[in-house]
Amino acid sequence: MVFGGTASERLQLNEDSVWSGGPEDANNPAALAALPEIRRLLQAGKYEEADRLASRTLICRGAGSGSGNGSHVPYGSYETLGDLRLDFDGVTTNVTDYRRELDLDTATAITRFTSGGSAFTRRVFASHPDQVLVVELECDHPEN
Repeated sequence: MVFGGTASERLQLNEDSVWSGGPEDANNPAALAALPEIRRLLQAGKYEEADRLASRTLICRGAGSGSGNGSHVPYGSYETLGDLRLDFDGVTTNVTDYRRELDLDTATAITRFTSGGSAFTRRVFASHPDQVLVVELECDHPEN
């Protein structure tokens, strides 16, 4: 998660093995058989009935995420790895032309803004095959 700060940036880091709790058998053989009925109920506008059936059949057999009680059940809840904070000297609180972009095709988050007469661009992208997170920092006045 890229928060898009100016004088300070926060990157929330993820890693798919960070969970509270412990291992659990998450297979539920009833899920596939129930799916057509759940779809039929949804198409018929019977949302509460579809929700009840989905809750019984589409979630894992064990305690799973525990409906919000993740730290108290066997498998638990997904957790973030931590935060990376970057603080930038030379960026004032007087920021203009602030803009953020997200390109899902390239997994790139871009933050652009002007501060103290300097144009700043920050690109953050992730590469799953390379298992890397890259932060590229640009300023049109390198002394800033």
